[in-house]
Amino acid sequence: MKKNVILFICCFFMQQAYSQTVIMDSVFHVVSAVSGSEKGINGNFTMNENLNSLFANFNVTSYEQVYPFAKTRQLQKVYELTCDCEIDSLIEQMQTTYSGYFESYRKIEYENIAMYEPSDWLWTSEKNGWLWYLTKIQADQAWDITTGNPNIIVGVIDTDFDITNPDLTSEILLNYDPYQPSLIHTCVNGYSHGTAVASLVSGQTTETGVTSSSQLASIGFNTKMLCYRAWVGNYLARALHASTVMGVEILTSSAGGWYTCPDPTGIDQLVVKEILDNGTTIIMPAGNGSGTHNFCAEVDPINHTAFFPLSPYYDERIILISSTGQDDKHQFITSGGGNGTHSHYPDVDLCSPGYNTFVATSTNCGSTPWPYSSNANGTSFASPIVAGVASLMYSVNECLTPSLCQDILKNTTDPIVDAQNFPNGVGTGRVNAFKAVKAAQGSYSADLDLYIKDRPEDFGNEITPYTWTWDFDESPDIWVRNQNDGLINQIHQEPEYQSSTPVYVYVKVRNKSCVNSIGTEKVDLHWTKASSMTSWPQNWDGTVPTVGNLIGSNTIGVLAPGEETILVFTWNILNPYVNQNWASCLMARIVNSSTDLITIHPNHAELDVYNNNNVALRNVTVIDIAPGIANPIGNVGGIYYPNGKYIYIGNPNDLANDFNFTFSSRNEDLLTTFAQVKLIFDQAGWDLLKDKFTDNENFRVLQPREVIVLNDSAYIRNVSFPANKRIPVFVGLSFYSDYEDLEKSFTFDVRQYSDDNTILYGGEHFVINKSTRAPFSADAGNDKVIDYGDNVVVSAVQISENAIYNWYDPEGNLIFTGEDMSISPEMTIKYKLELIA
Repeated sequence: MKKNVILFICCFFMQQAYSQTVIMDSVFHVVSAVSGSEKGINGNFTMNENLNSLFANFNVTSYEQVYPFAKTRQLQKVYELTCDCEIDSLIEQMQTTYSGYFESYRKIEYENIAMYEPSDWLWTSEKNGWLWYLTKIQADQAWDITTGNPNIIVGVIDTDFDITNPDLTSEILLNYDPYQPSLIHTCVNGYSHGTAVASLVSGQTTETGVTSSSQLASIGFNTKMLCYRAWVGNYLARALHASTVMGVEILTSSAGGWYTCPDPTGIDQLVVKEILDNGTTIIMPAGNGSGTHNFCAEVDPINHTAFFPLSPYYDERIILISSTGQDDKHQFITSGGGNGTHSHYPDVDLCSPGYNTFVATSTNCGSTPWPYSSNANGTSFASPIVAGVASLMYSVNECLTPSLCQDILKNTTDPIVDAQNFPNGVGTGRVNAFKAVKAAQGSYSADLDLYIKDRPEDFGNEITPYTWTWDFDESPDIWVRNQNDGLINQIHQEPEYQSSTPVYVYVKVRNKSCVNSIGTEKVDLHWTKASSMTSWPQNWDGTVPTVGNLIGSNTIGVLAPGEETILVFTWNILNPYVNQNWASCLMARIVNSSTDLITIHPNHAELDVYNNNNVALRNVTVIDIAPGIANPIGNVGGIYYPNGKYIYIGNPNDLANDFNFTFSSRNEDLLTTFAQVKLIFDQAGWDLLKDKFTDNENFRVLQPREVIVLNDSAYIRNVSFPANKRIPVFVGLSFYSDYEDLEKSFTFDVRQYSDDNTILYGGEHFVINKSTRAPFSADAGNDKVIDYGDNVVVSAVQISENAIYNWYDPEGNLIFTGEDMSISPEMTIKYKLELIA
């Protein structure tokens, strides 16, 4: 570990992105002409700093490819530019001072198309005021896709419902409790919790151009409701009745239930299972308070749990909702001035607006008050909003299941501003109705369609599965375990070699279609040495078994609509001590189907993965850095190989090409602050790449073949690779001794792009789990004073374990490896000692 004598201060500027719709009067199209005008990386508009400065001065808001998937090179060079500026002045600057960067210019006029607008007064009068929460979740954009289907029914179990409220009169299908027919209520004295909840699910919302008979708009729009009165004794019976007898698609409840512990007879759990197996999605509030409530301490006395019986303790498919406010914070200053923090604990799936929501309430039995309230606070009012979103999702995807509904809701959320204050307590974020409905629509398939996720946001849509430049090789549906426990522990591990003992690979397959699978479909699982770019089938098919091969083939069996299964493979990995310490990549392919076929893109495996939902990659290496874990390589040929793995970078295809490479840490990890990240090349690779590292401020060359990554966002550009030329790179990490007590996980990515950054070919992703260990430091002993021309031996103070002692001159060049160094300086020189254990 290095004893630093120079302090580098790095400043990182971050921008919070919010999803919103901006209607542009005009935009600007340009065709890039020279290197540097193409799309930049790591938040930069372009690859050229002068252009970036120009764009910043003119408040440019976006600079994106117009045709990223075009085969024609000229179309790939077309970019769309928008700005918050006088766009003609920007065009003039680009045509004069910056004319050499672009081939042509074109101003485009777009017609203004407004988002869907209901005619309800509370929406039209002050859209961003009374009903702020609908704007926040992008309800109007969701309504552009669907305004719901009256055949989609939400069951609501709550207190009394006032069916005389104008926003509920036409929205509740029956005026009585369907389980025990009795009048729900024609009017309610005082505030009605059930009325408020129902109005948020699907209060009457009126089409544009039609005179509204009510005031409120709600997310569910045309969705209808069945309402049950929540009495504790038959609460669960009402829930089962709503699902099994009445066939509701969604069930939500903010009242009733019980605080007692899990039913020892197992009956409650069977009821919950039947409801979910019917295809009914259950959406429940997390509760109100600081998160310290615990309705059943013996279940989890530390993390707490939701109340029973509709609890994820029984079935993880139940969707649990907590709250956010108008500022997208979980902790919110209420209208009364106090701090409001609704419940947060690990069972929570996501959040929804739940502070100062506008709801319908009691009509007070014949009098004519204003039957609305603007300050409804609680997760009781967050969960019905999500239930309304789910109803829109069901209206565009009749094959939706509770699992898929939960998956989409959780993976289409927007960020919660203060989520870091509630770790593992507020789910994935705040609900976004537009994203969720769009994803549900894209995942619909009437014909057989089996799929494996490429990434969490992948719901099986093969046309626009996710953003093109996102990593596609971190499939959450493929994971490795070193023991056969992967059905329970679905956390990916690095495969560890043990003689004659296999590791286990798990592959999850999902049926997102409306029909059963045949049952003869199979998954072929392949491995290859990890690479930032790959090509199918070379390196995967066993032609060179030490480079890649088929691991096995498993039959999937019959999967019903919405069903999923996990297949288990055994894999005898290569001995890393014989075959070097290589990272591995896994590819799963669903084969043997006559209808659900794979489209092959020769020389472009990234397109095979992106455009086929039945092909998935797992290119993730896990490095555990902790005392007692052996390093398979160590010191070889005068170079120390720290904890790490070999990967390939280069060109696996038949034509020569130029590429860009990035080396970056993720999630504000600041990895290079805590650790030395080292790249080591063989001689052929060094000869090819050394010019890219020389005088590159992102790297420091220690000696030939050995490079240190200095920044958390480092890159090399325009690297020319001959056809079928790949080079090995060792990526290793050594944590500085100042951080030996650090316990944290980091992610470090090596990615390969086209030379204009328009195509992401792939990458290798390192998850580094840093554990604590006893601290140590590099000590070079006392200063030495000698006469001119004399020799002197400087000695490192040894530590009580095997270690590498590296000595550097003032310029940072490695000059000696060993404990004792003999030198004869001609003048005063300060040397630096690096100690690696």
